Amino acid sequence: MEELFGNSEAMQKQLTEALSKVKIQETLDGIAIEATGNREITNIAIPADLMNPSEKERLEDSLTVLMNRTLASITVAEQQASAKMMEDLLPGLGNLFGK
Repeated sequence: MEELFGNSEAMQKQLTEALSKVKIQETLDGIAIEATGNREITNIAIPADLMNPSEKERLEDSLTVLMNRTLASITVAEQQASAKMMEDLLPGLGNLFGK
């Protein structure tokens, strides 16, 4: 049983390392958000014209949409990395994961 948990921890570490190398970028209205597959936001770029106080609500709305898009993209990357890891672990079961 201990070996099973040890393998599980090692697999989780491999998944975390793989996801740290996945780069996600979403853009909207000139705003760009970059993140890693580990849900770490690495950069937010905002055009100067959106820094105008009269554009505050638009900026807030755009950031909300972009953050949600970025998180959705990260979820897809996590699923793909997990499926790949399972496929590598159990190569005979490739069709089980929709391939």
